[in-house]
Amino acid sequence: MKLNEIPPAARKAGTEWLVGAAVLGPKDELLIHSGARYLRMKPRDLEAHLGERARRGRRLPRGYQRVDRVESAGR
Repeated sequence: MKLNEIPPAARKAGTEWLVGAAVLGPKDELLIHSGARYLRMKPRDLEAHLGERARRGRRLPRGYQRVDRVESAGR
C-alpha cells in the first residue's frame, strides 16, 4: 500500500517528503508540531487543508510549514 504520491523528481531532489501519518476519529484533533510550538487542528479546520486525490491541499499557516511530527489527540 502506498501512502503518499510525492512526485519522484521531488522525492529524489529532497524537496518533498512525508513527515508522518496519523489516524483520526470523527471528533479527534490533529496536533502538528513545529519546533517548540504546536498547532491543534479540529476536524472543521482540517477540511480547508485537504486535497482531492492526486492534488495538494492548502499550505499550513506561516510558522508551521516545517513540521517535525504529527499526532492525533482524542477528545
